[in-house]
Amino acid sequence: MGRFSRAANLFFYGIAALLVVIAACGAYYFYVQNRDIYRGQAAGSIGQARSLAVRLGRRELNPSQAEELKEARDHLHAASAASEKRDYGRSFDEANAALEKLRGIQDGLDAPRENAHCLAVAGSVRIFAQDGTDQGELQEGTYLTSGDVIEAGASGEAMVRFPNWEDLTLLAGSKVKLDTWTAGATGSGVEVRVERGSVLFRTPALVPADGAGLILLPRGSVRSAPGAVARVGVSAGEGFLVEARRGVIRVEAEQGSETLDARSGALSVEGGSNGMTRPRPLETPPLMGLPVDGAVLRSHGGRSGEVTLEWQHLLGASVNLQVARDPLFRRGVLVDRSVTGGSFTPPALPEGMYYWRVRAQSGGSPSFWSQPRRFRVLRAAEGPAPPDWTLTVDATPVGDGVLINGKVNPHVFVTVNDVEVNVGQDGGFSGVFTFADAKDRTVTVTAFDGQGHEKTWKRTF
Repeated sequence: MGRFSRAANLFFYGIAALLVVIAACGAYYFYVQNRDIYRGQAAGSIGQARSLAVRLGRRELNPSQAEELKEARDHLHAASAASEKRDYGRSFDEANAALEKLRGIQDGLDAPRENAHCLAVAGSVRIFAQDGTDQGELQEGTYLTSGDVIEAGASGEAMVRFPNWEDLTLLAGSKVKLDTWTAGATGSGVEVRVERGSVLFRTPALVPADGAGLILLPRGSVRSAPGAVARVGVSAGEGFLVEARRGVIRVEAEQGSETLDARSGALSVEGGSNGMTRPRPLETPPLMGLPVDGAVLRSHGGRSGEVTLEWQHLLGASVNLQVARDPLFRRGVLVDRSVTGGSFTPPALPEGMYYWRVRAQSGGSPSFWSQPRRFRVLRAAEGPAPPDWTLTVDATPVGDGVLINGKVNPHVFVTVNDVEVNVGQDGGFSGVFTFADAKDRTVTVTAFDGQGHEKTWKRTF
């Protein structure tokens, strides 16, 4: 009996040892996988930061910008040192801290606010002057003027933002001409001529109804409305395909017109020399919930923050979810997975700007991707703003919201009730902001930077 007991003990000890070995191997595999993911992301961010630092080092900087450049180079040096030690997570954090500072410097140096701005570019995308002169490759951060022509290669994409905050995304193989737009932070009148391929066009809800974007086609036009998102393509023989993905858009063609109301579901029409088809429904992605577009989330204790992404879904349905540093989702993708349910909490995210999107996966073909939303993870406030900071706010109640006009120091970020707003090159910002809760009519305007300083204005109406 004792001999049997000893044999049984040895057997169980052997099984336990085997399980420990398997767990250790699994942990090591997980560590290697995460290390390799961060290694590629760190290398990409370091390369971008080095290139931008070299370009900015050739520019004439004021003392404040020179100090910012020095701090960015310190972050870049720390990123390279961490990469050599195979601490790729820290390397990734330091490289992105350098990029945040460098892009802030660039925003202060480049063209005035009446120019459009390239937010992101992937692959080969070229700029041509109005007379056809090749201006070279489009770069992230480039400012564009009326009359410029942008042409994306077979794998190229680019995202352009206009002064009134409307966005244009060129898809692969497309060619567009930026016709006109009105200057100013709240100006409208954006007109874009699509000569070839497809584009995505987004109009914020705050754009005036009579000034939302106009997309010109060879044989028609598409008028956007506030809060609308449209995909517009020109096919062979000057035909067109228009998808109203959100909101209301108006399609005008030689043979007639059609209003597509996508507030209850996406719709599409095709047109050509024989007229337009009747609108047909499209598979629509889940409705995105929190965080809202432009949300600023504070990290607590350290340099990482936790955020839960939420959306509306059908019971038991699964969605594809992506979270990335890049609004085009071509690089810096941190999450790319199938999720069942209506929420997901990714691993703690380092400080910086992020973009997320979802699409329906149930049934046959997946839906198109939802319009990306952005959120910023910001370190918790560490102290008051410097004495030279100014924050002036003029607020006037308007219906269920408030009209705000304000000004801060240039290169400072601003949130209204924890949602980031557009700040012009001169520090001006404005807009109409609705109260999320009828019982809480408090407006908090916060000016902040990336070093944990902030200044706040607050009023209850």
